[in-house]
Amino acid sequence: MSQMTEAGKERLLALKQRQADREWAKARNGEGGEHYARARHLYECVENIKKHVTK
Repeated sequence: MSQMTEAGKERLLALKQRQADREWAKARNGEGGEHYARARHLYECVENIKKHVTK
């Protein structure tokens, strides 16, 4: 991730956050545990990206 610009990291962070929120909504609507697992994974990705984004 060191080769990405800060703006690129911010866009990636926003994208992953939206994806995680969508999967979480699907899981809460009773569409299955696989959506919950995907949401959890995406939220972990978001946390890892946040570590690399300097503000």
